[in-house]
Amino acid sequence: MSRIELVGARKKFEREEVLRSLDLTVENGELVSLLGPSGCGKTTTLKLISGLLSLDGGDIKFDGESVLDVAAEKRGAVIVFQDHLLFPHMTVEKNVDFGLKMMKKDRAYRARKVDETLKLVRLDGFGKKYPSELSGGQKQRVAIARALAVEPKVLLLDEPFSNLDTGLKENMRALISELQKELKITTVLVTHDKEDAMTMSDRIAIMMGGELLQFGTPVELYERPNSPEVASFFGDASYIEGDSSDGIVATAFGEFKLDCVDGYAKLMVRPEDVKISQAKAGAASGTIASRRYAGDRIHYTVRSGGIELKCTAEKTEVFELGEEVSVELKRERIVCMSGESR
Repeated sequence: MSRIELVGARKKFEREEVLRSLDLTVENGELVSLLGPSGCGKTTTLKLISGLLSLDGGDIKFDGESVLDVAAEKRGAVIVFQDHLLFPHMTVEKNVDFGLKMMKKDRAYRARKVDETLKLVRLDGFGKKYPSELSGGQKQRVAIARALAVEPKVLLLDEPFSNLDTGLKENMRALISELQKELKITTVLVTHDKEDAMTMSDRIAIMMGGELLQFGTPVELYERPNSPEVASFFGDASYIEGDSSDGIVATAFGEFKLDCVDGYAKLMVRPEDVKISQAKAGAASGTIASRRYAGDRIHYTVRSGGIELKCTAEKTEVFELGEEVSVELKRERIVCMSGESR
């Protein structure tokens, strides 16, 4: 395993700047997800780490040493693409053996390693099959086995679940997470799916327009996003305007002690942190504008003046459209978005 550092990494394709001075560090044995919309530079970053693309500026380091002059096949970084890229004319075991053969390992070692790796990805007994005889999930496991067989320092995964249905996707998430922790291999996962990133990652890098918007743990990014753009990656949020003075923000829903600079303040609150109940005199109130039943919960939109708040309630908390309700915000879960923190 290796520590990866991207230092001021820049990349252009013709006139389009795909990466803009990206600084990112992935620690030894860490699983980091690159999360963002299509075209934000995620896969380009992966290819730069692997050596399949060259930088236009900046540096890439493995364990403190620049790898810019190290060929892709000698970096020890292996990339698994979403389309598997298995050799259709080769059996499973020969696909997994391919990298070992290129490394000129002896036959006995290769046979043992192929057997061990197929067991690791739960495909023992599949060695003689061809890719055409496998399901999508099995093909992805073969691709991962082929990558792990050469014992890379760094594992790079490019949208590995995008072609899988929901059930297979959950199984593959669990398998890769288990393997990554067992092998303690430094891993970078590219995804546009927040659930991939949230459930698998030690840390998540949010990218947009070739830039890093925020880098932190899943909890940090969900509960303390640094902008509405970051907040939107992880689901619904509502925004409330207020005035801040000496650490107290006054809003239409009450006063909150928050770490905001004085002046205009924009606050964010998640739907699960908005509590609605039967209307009470003297309490902040609103009107039910929409209701969506979702099995174990109900999603509401509450309108109060010119503000719309999204709320997630238990399925037993049923309110009618147009009904007036009291609104309470969980003070400890409100995030100050605008300006700078104190």
